[in-house]
Amino acid sequence: MQLGPYIALLGVCLKLILKLVLPVAHLCLVTWIAIAISESQDPSKYMAWILVFLLDFPVSLFLIPIQYVLVAIPLGIPEVELANYWLPLIYLGLIGTIWWYWFPLFLARKLKPKDTDDT
Repeated sequence: MQLGPYIALLGVCLKLILKLVLPVAHLCLVTWIAIAISESQDPSKYMAWILVFLLDFPVSLFLIPIQYVLVAIPLGIPEVELANYWLPLIYLGLIGTIWWYWFPLFLARKLKPKDTDDT
């Protein structure tokens, strides 16, 4: 029994997981946290974003200057709600999900063995 086709199928399934499951799981987590925040009456409810902030670590750091700049612009949305709900929701939901699509592909490409020619 040859294992070649099964190993190739396993590689295809792993790529599918890396390309689709991780970004979709991230988007579901962001949506779930956004719904939990919107339904909560707890004053510290916005701290729930820290979980996603840590998961999206290098990319999430750019949210801090964006919040600083956009909160200073009068947009007609309450400042606390804009900085603590809408900006994290949009930024982490969009950029974080793209990050979880791109990052595993980047790692797979970097960890892929190089073709060496010994001739």
